[in-house]
Amino acid sequence: MDANLFDIIIGKISFVIHRQSNSEWSRNITNDKNFLMIFASKGRALYTVDNQIITVSAGDMLFFNKGQPHSGVSDSENPWAYYTVAFDVHSNNAAPVKELPFPMLTHLSNPEIFLNLMDMLYNEWGAQNPGFELGCRGIICE
Repeated sequence: MDANLFDIIIGKISFVIHRQSNSEWSRNITNDKNFLMIFASKGRALYTVDNQIITVSAGDMLFFNKGQPHSGVSDSENPWAYYTVAFDVHSNNAAPVKELPFPMLTHLSNPEIFLNLMDMLYNEWGAQNPGFELGCRGIICE
């Protein structure tokens, strides 16, 4: 793997959300402008990507590259809660990055760490105190 793939700069952050879904939640999306990082904090959801069904459970991290179509539905018996961060990435020479070599689904060994980071990111984004964008970029990098 090319080590330069990780010499990146987090660019514009479009949004940071935290949502508790209900049993009827569903999405069908292709985000052409942003990378998406999604952390499941509770419950379960089913995602379809490239005609493959993926089960997402509390403590899992999803990552979607720009333009990667995906759809999801909440588990009707155990609806999920999740954080989503939409952001752009540039290489160190300011060239846009279209794809990152991260797995689409990661079962985290220490989800509490990521839950704390996502809480910090969500709160930082929501407060929008001076310097919040720099703080948010640092949390995303971490």
